[in-house]
Amino acid sequence: MSPRFFLFVIFCDRGDWLELGEPPFAIPPRDQWSNIVKTLTLVRDQVIPLIGPVTVVSAYRTDAYNRKLATEDQPRHRDFCGLDLIPNSNIGKNELAEELSTLHARLGPDSNVGMGLIDDVLFHVDTCGYRTW
Repeated sequence: MSPRFFLFVIFCDRGDWLELGEPPFAIPPRDQWSNIVKTLTLVRDQVIPLIGPVTVVSAYRTDAYNRKLATEDQPRHRDFCGLDLIPNSNIGKNELAEELSTLHARLGPDSNVGMGLIDDVLFHVDTCGYRTW
């Protein structure tokens, strides 16, 4: 993955930016940049070997963007430690849910991993606190 592409996917947000009247790209404050490292490492080392390559569809969100959304994971995106992803494969929702649930249980509470399905095969991963939904 080229650095330019990587920056694009990390700084863009999912497709609702236009209807929310928010810019499609936002750069997190420099003091939050290190927050995403554990999450990216988790995706690289645990998620991708399990379900295959993924595409990031949402990462950092500004406070203004977050106020317009009604989701449980708002602080995780605002603090730049959460990612919303979709698998690049044709994995089904039930299989994805089973794989992610098994991974989450195996990692356990000490991992500080938050993980859950959002819609169909869109899922959220963060390393800001152990929970599932």
